[in-house]
Order: sequence, then structure tokens, then C-alpha cells
Amino acid sequence: MTLEISSKTILITGATGGIGYEIAKKFSKTSNKLIFVGRDEKKLSNLKNEFSGDILLCDFTNEENVQEVADKISENFSVDILINCAGEFHVKSIEETSIEAIRETFEINFFSPFILTKYLLPNMIEKKWGRVVNIISSSAYGAAPNTSAYSSSKHALLGLSRALFNELKNSGVRVLAVSPGSVKTKMGEEVEKLGQIYETFIEPSEVAEYVFYVTSLNDNLILEESRLNRIQIQ
Repeated sequence: MTLEISSKTILITGATGGIGYEIAKKFSKTSNKLIFVGRDEKKLSNLKNEFSGDILLCDFTNEENVQEVADKISENFSVDILINCAGEFHVKSIEETSIEAIRETFEINFFSPFILTKYLLPNMIEKKWGRVVNIISSSAYGAAPNTSAYSSSKHALLGLSRALFNELKNSGVRVLAVSPGSVKTKMGEEVEKLGQIYETFIEPSEVAEYVFYVTSLNDNLILEESRLNRIQIQ
């Protein structure tokens, strides 16, 4: 059984990218309030014009800025659904991966979702209803060569999602982990360099449809952790 997701406040990070854009597009067709958080002011403005939502600039590589933005959101909005979709895909051998690069990858892929979740949870817990959707990756279950920074950050986010699901399951808040395989996005073009076949990749709109579905499941039926792949897995 599903619930009608309407009159909710939905915050989406990474909404100017492939998966995030399709998620924004899907939710824009419902009577919900949308908030888009990202690093590119021009793209955010275009998104606001297209989907009619609020926008907030945020440098996900800067922990202090993420905390400031999270604090501003919690003071001005009562977020019902948080969708952490912003991501960084770093492809280099460990010899070529600098400490700065792996820190930046973790700031975007792990610490930003952690901070936003921490700041926005109190309102959800108070209302006894909320959804935190972490867009993770199939790399959280395996790891291709030359993806040590990316894969380790996604393993960390999966661990966080699993822990928070159990921590919050009696509060009415659901923490959902959605891990797509390779997707036809700009990031997916980088994945193709690892020897995968782009034509077999998942459409970002398919991921958006699934995210919309899992957020609408009622409190007794929940898919806490999902892996999405084509039948022909690359």
C-alpha cells in the first residue's frame, strides 16, 4: 500500500544533475513544496524557473558552509523528505589519489548527507513522519579498480543509512538507501571509461520513479535498502 505524497516539503541536493534533476521533475508534478540545494547558482535558478521551488547555494566541500545552510534550512522550513543526491565520482589509482581528493569526496558523498540529516531530523521526529533517501551506489557493495575514494565514501554512506534506519524506525522516520548501478548521466560517462557499456546503463528517470515509489510506501511496508541494476549487469 502506498501513501499520497502531497503537501510535503521536499529537499533535494544535487537536483541540477542527472538523477537529482529527474527526481525534482517527478516530485514537481505533485502538490509539494520543493527546495533545491546545490553549488551552481545559474543551474539552480534555471531549476527554480522550471519547477517552481526554493533554492539555496551550498558548497558541499566546505563542512562549515554545509552546517550554515543546514541550520538555515531547519530554521526556515519544516522538511518532510530529504533526498541526498549530490555526489562526486573520483576515478584515479590510489597512487594518483591525493589526501585532499579523498577528503573532498567524503565531504560531498558522506559528511554533507550526515550533516543535513542531523539538522533536519528533529522536525521529522517531532511530526512522527519523515523520509531520508540516500542515493548511494552499487559501489557500496563492491568496488571497481581506481575508485577507492568514491567506493569507500559510498560504503560509509550505506553504513550510516543502515544504522539510522534501525535508530529511527520507531520514530516514524524512514531512512532509505537506494543504490543504482551505472546510470546514463554525466557521471555515467566517466564510469564508461572503466570498461562498462553506456547503452546498458539505467535511465535516470527510472531511478526517480523508484525513489518516488519508496517514499510513498506506508509505515508497515518499507524497502529500507534497494539495489537497482539492469538484467545485464556490467
